[in-house]
Amino acid sequence: MALRSECSLAQVGAVIVNDKNRIIATGYNGPPANSIATESCRLSCPRSRPHAGSQVSSYGFGCISIHAEANALLFCDRSMIEGGTLYVNAVPCEDCAKLIANSGIGFVFFTDDKKPHRPSDTIINYLAAHNIDAQVIE
Repeated sequence: MALRSECSLAQVGAVIVNDKNRIIATGYNGPPANSIATESCRLSCPRSRPHAGSQVSSYGFGCISIHAEANALLFCDRSMIEGGTLYVNAVPCEDCAKLIANSGIGFVFFTDDKKPHRPSDTIINYLAAHNIDAQVIE
């Protein structure tokens, strides 16, 4: 799924399976459907422009993409993922962690890309506080 992303900073993919390990939804980071941004991410997103450097550090509207986890959650029915598992190839951000905590997902497995602004132990602790088992996979 990550390879479908056109983000020049990070290609992230997510897969949600139900409690019987059947794929229910997938997602990748990218602009909203029917977006008016017709150019590639490299041209549309202020965060990916070479001259931006560290000037643009927040997400918000500075990034045109919806994260992979959010996209996957948007394309499934909660009743189908209760107790299911989310797999993602990056540490979920805090906003996505909140969405996951409210989704009914029971387990989260993700890779740790060692980004200092997104420590995996913070996300694991947050999800654990919401009765979700989260683990880093290699």
